[in-house]
Amino acid sequence: AEVAGLGYSIQSTTVGIQLVFAGYSHKLLDLVEEVIKRLLAFKPKLERYEVLKELMQKDFENTRFDQPYQQAIYATSILCLQKKWHIKEYLEVLKHLTFQDFEVFLGRIMQRVSNQVMILGNLTKTQCVGFVKTMEGILGSNGTRAIFGSQFPEKRVVQLEGGRDYVYSQPVGNEEEENGAVNIMFQIGRDSFKRNTLMQLWVQIAERAAFHTLRSVEQIGYIVCVMGWDSHQVKNVYFILQSSSHHPSSIDASVEKFLVSFKTRLAEMEEKEFEDQKSSLEQVKLEKLKSLGQESKRYWKEIDESAFSFKRQELEVEELKKLTREELLEFHQTYFEVGSANRRKLSIHMVSHKMPNPEGDGKSDAAVIEDVHKFKRTMHVIPCAFAADNR
Repeated sequence: AEVAGLGYSIQSTTVGIQLVFAGYSHKLLDLVEEVIKRLLAFKPKLERYEVLKELMQKDFENTRFDQPYQQAIYATSILCLQKKWHIKEYLEVLKHLTFQDFEVFLGRIMQRVSNQVMILGNLTKTQCVGFVKTMEGILGSNGTRAIFGSQFPEKRVVQLEGGRDYVYSQPVGNEEEENGAVNIMFQIGRDSFKRNTLMQLWVQIAERAAFHTLRSVEQIGYIVCVMGWDSHQVKNVYFILQSSSHHPSSIDASVEKFLVSFKTRLAEMEEKEFEDQKSSLEQVKLEKLKSLGQESKRYWKEIDESAFSFKRQELEVEELKKLTREELLEFHQTYFEVGSANRRKLSIHMVSHKMPNPEGDGKSDAAVIEDVHKFKRTMHVIPCAFAADNR
């Protein structure tokens, strides 16, 4: 395949298997067909199984050496995604997994499937439709049937209660690690073109101001980042900070002080600067993609999340042009200001074993999460996103 200018990869996802093919279109569909046939006929070997199992176990065990900020992001996903296995659970299963278990699994995995196909490039509609029918024929001849509607995988996100703050604290995995970290998440809400652009504009303005205040002035640490984060079409804002000199609770308090001062910054912003910020974001959103790979990733995300907004950039720019300073200030007050009924904040504190306890009584109005599973069971979940939700 490589000699013919073709390539492919097989990846596991949270809901199944993803096959990615790339290369010259002349023989690309032939390669896809051949790979699928070989996957269906695959027979594992015990020796290879043992090697890969050991490598996987080491990879899982080594996650405790990840940077504290990476551990904080991971802990956020565990708390916010309704269905997500923890690495500790994977390790527990892996210890008792046998080659016979794996063989049984392979025999069952393709009994019922649901497939989504995206074909992008120099191929006609007739070729694409014909290929999908061929692929379905191959699966059917193997005895594969479509999944029931009740089996379709759901990607659901826990909905934080409005007007409440939550905090979850745990030690970093590596006892010798001097750094601690926080990931402070503000849950904004479901996919909406106008709200998306308000969030993106807010983040664009806030990231430089936060870096100056928290990194340059307060010297909290080298990693200070403000960014938008998408969890299954639910929009969030992350404050990610890592430090060897500041306790996570102290960092959390500094972020709150920054948000108060940033409100003043937005309120006093000149109209020209506001329009310049809008123009800068518009240029980023309308920047031409440089490769077919970038284009495919953008489109596949829309398919994978059942959003299907393939003109997202253009539609969001239309909303961006209509935004006003008053709306941006209102967005800040709604989602970031203490006391707002729509503020939904989750703070993840990864505490270094070498970090002394902070001075003061440490009192906070935030609800402390002690049991992750109990917390998730008692929370509502946000409905799945669909294309119509953006209208």
